[in-house]
Order: sequence, then structure tokens, then C-alpha cells
Amino acid sequence: MKYSVYYIFSIILVVLYSCNNRKDYFENTGHILSLSKTGSTQLMTSLEDSVKGTSTYTCKYSISTNENLKLNFKFKKGNAVVSSVANTVNVTPSDTGLTIIDFWVTDKIGAVSNAELKLTRFKNLKPVAVLSYYRIPSASPVDVFVAHDSYDRDKRFGGTITSYIYSIQPLNYNPVLSKDTMFYYISVPGTYTASLQVKDNDGELSDIVYKQIIIP
Repeated sequence: MKYSVYYIFSIILVVLYSCNNRKDYFENTGHILSLSKTGSTQLMTSLEDSVKGTSTYTCKYSISTNENLKLNFKFKKGNAVVSSVANTVNVTPSDTGLTIIDFWVTDKIGAVSNAELKLTRFKNLKPVAVLSYYRIPSASPVDVFVAHDSYDRDKRFGGTITSYIYSIQPLNYNPVLSKDTMFYYISVPGTYTASLQVKDNDGELSDIVYKQIIIP
């Protein structure tokens, strides 16, 4: 009987020690819960991303244990509508600016693992105008103004450039085109200033860029 009690007591100590070690391991490594961008396999315990307007942001979460653990969350900054289903988190921020959400899971022995999402909501990003120029020499030369390197900074969210606003001064030539290349002929030698401004599909204008043109 004495040895049976000792044996049972030893087993209890081993179990308690194993549980404590497991809990310390989970708390120290923090690798139970991870987040990843949609379409990416990179797992992170701190994920930063952005979302445009009132769109819903989606990311994946992974729990490196076979236990069926509940995903919890709290707001460290901002507010949002948050839902989760099938290892997917959907977040719709309430306001523009930064929202920080702390997600966590707790296993059956009380070990907690956290992952943080920093999500910036913006209304629109201003497009960027880029202008280049060259002349095609011939008996009837052509001056070519190219804007195809211009871009909308929120292209990944569906942003596009819808119009190209050219200007050549002092000719007072100011066409607005839907294409990124303009052909013109400057017939009089001299120094001219060409400019470009682009507009995106949200109606926002870029800064104006300038290029000096010398016609010999």
C-alpha cells in the first residue's frame, strides 16, 4: 500500500510538471496562433495591412494544435465588425485610420497564445503622374508625350487612372485624354514646358509634374 501511494503521487507530479512545461512552452514561444495574408503561406504573430474605404479585410488564422480552440479578440485601438469562420477572419473597420486587434486562444490547461492585426483603413490614395518625352525625327517630326508610367497607388484595391491632363505652354494647348500617350507637333523652335496631371477612378487628382522641352 505504501508503494502504491508513492507510485500514484509520482504520476501526479509528472503530469503536473508536464502540464507546467507545456504551458511555459506555449507562453514563451507564442506560436500556437498565427495570422497570414490571404493567398500567403507566411505565418506571423503580428500582421500589418491596409484596406480601402468600406471594404471588408480578410486574412487567415492558424492554430498549431489539434485542439478545437475558440478564437477571441479585443480592440487595442479603434473599432470594427469582426467575424471568423473556417480559419478566416473578416474585419470591417468602423473608421479611417489605424485599428489594432489582439486575437488569442486559450487551451484546456490555460496556456494563452496571441496574434496581433494592425489594419489601416484609408479612403483613397492619390495617383502619381509620370511624364516622359521624345521626338520622332522625320520630314514631318512628331513630339510624343508618354504617361504610361503613371500609376494609381491603390491599384491593388481596384484603383485605376481614368484621364490624363496634358498641357504645353506657352502654346496654351491643354488636352484631356483617356489614353496615356499624346502625339503633337511643335513647329516653332524654342523652349516649352509640358505638364501632366492624372485623375483616378475616385476622382482624385495627382500632383502636377513638369518637363522642359527644347525644340532646336
